[in-house]
Amino acid sequence: MPLPQMIQYGTNKFSLSHARILEAKNFSADDQRAINHFIAFVKEQTGISLVATNANDATTPLFVFTSEHNGSSLPVPDEKTGKESREAYQIHVTDKKVLVTAKSEAGLFYALQTLRQLITTEGQKSFIPEVNIEDYPAFAYRGVMMDFSHGGLLTEEEIKKQIDFLALWKMNQYYFYNEVNIEMKSYPLVNYRAQYTQEQIKRIIGYAKEKHMDVIPFVELYGHLHELLRVEKYANLAVGNYGHEVDPRNPGTQTLLKEWMKQYAELFPSPFIHIGFDETWETERLSLTDSSINSKKLYIEQLNLVTKTLEGYGKKVMVWTDISRSHPDIISQFPKKIIPVVWEYSNDSTVMSNWIKPIVKEQLPFFIQSAVDGWGHVYPSDYTYDNIDLCFKAGHENQAIGYITSVWTDAVQPLLRNTWMFMAYGCIGAWQTPPVDRNEFISNYSKLVYSSIAGSMDNAFKKLAASQSYLEKCLGNNSRHTLVEMWANPFSTYFLKNTNEHVSDFKKARIAAEEAQESLINALQSCPAKDTAYIKSLLVNIY
Repeated sequence: MPLPQMIQYGTNKFSLSHARILEAKNFSADDQRAINHFIAFVKEQTGISLVATNANDATTPLFVFTSEHNGSSLPVPDEKTGKESREAYQIHVTDKKVLVTAKSEAGLFYALQTLRQLITTEGQKSFIPEVNIEDYPAFAYRGVMMDFSHGGLLTEEEIKKQIDFLALWKMNQYYFYNEVNIEMKSYPLVNYRAQYTQEQIKRIIGYAKEKHMDVIPFVELYGHLHELLRVEKYANLAVGNYGHEVDPRNPGTQTLLKEWMKQYAELFPSPFIHIGFDETWETERLSLTDSSINSKKLYIEQLNLVTKTLEGYGKKVMVWTDISRSHPDIISQFPKKIIPVVWEYSNDSTVMSNWIKPIVKEQLPFFIQSAVDGWGHVYPSDYTYDNIDLCFKAGHENQAIGYITSVWTDAVQPLLRNTWMFMAYGCIGAWQTPPVDRNEFISNYSKLVYSSIAGSMDNAFKKLAASQSYLEKCLGNNSRHTLVEMWANPFSTYFLKNTNEHVSDFKKARIAAEEAQESLINALQSCPAKDTAYIKSLLVNIY
């Protein structure tokens, strides 16, 4: 996983024992780093040490890696898919050789992720099956957006672990969602001690680059800025009183945002920047009682100013499009070089179609964005799969150029390790052309990620999902927000009645959770110490 665009198996085997890696003079530092990681993986999994050789003879089993170094190591505007994609690669395995040909450093990196999955681990008898693979991504841009503005901040080390994980599934963009959680120089009052420093951001960017993943600033430059506007020094910049949206008519607003945009542009080398502009509800509401506020006019003026400023720094601007719910014709007034991003977190195809139609009408290249439903549930609901599948279907049918999976932490208390498998589902679907086989996904994921404890983890994931499903029935009222409903008054008239009606479902939820707990404990007792953090987080989830 992801499924290659073309794959054909033979009957022979390439034995890893005594295999060598043919040295190449044109290896770049990135090439060599990726190969070194592959060598370390083989050693860890099989105990076999792959060493380099200059000899290219018929008697030595050889890995032969070739990169054409065609294109950037990171995604850039106007990427293409297909056989000529810079991320394309080919693998040809016989009993004597593993030949890998890649279009770029990124292509070689992705080929090595595929090779890792092809290894059958049997100690010194470990092997790669005879196979021909031709592969390239279905979507040129494949990203995950992490919410860094709600709840506790992830450590720098945890972010790097996420990047490692996402790289396994061939993602190439990591969106750093921020409201006021990245240090802005000369603004010490804003969110003091609840930010990532600019030095931390630079280290994260550098680390992700080694995995061929572009870290993209996902910033709010209109709404969602209460943490700025609640400060008395900046409260006058709000369109309301200590609200959430800045007032575009205030010259001070433009001065501040221009300074922030300059810092973001200098901090993030990515050619892309996402500016938010979603959920400007406050301005919409105030316009109903204040005739001086024209919400549509203000939105377009602010969008044009922000876009023009960032384009001056060489940035390709991305923006959410939910404003079209209130103003269906507004997309026609968007700057022509902007990239709209359609977000929809339901499984409603009609709603999805309504979002996409005005963008297709304007013939704008666009992204589509789904979400892992971790902000409202104890454990992500199965409807997350429905939402992701719907986004892929709509994206393919309407020629979207990119895909983003969202991971929100609005509920403050969600355990983010819960979302990793669902993130992988989105990553896999963004690369391959056919839909992900949901029936096989969890089992295959467990085999690839957990190896010797795959059976226990497979059962744990399935039982957690079953427990969550029963819990949705038990809590009723708002079944898509079990995390919220768990804090409701259980002795209220509604919940007493609902509990009496679902006693058997409560028991089934408990049994499924206990079965998951049992599997996780078994896995915890069998797996290497370095792999226990994820399992422990799932156990906390059950408790």
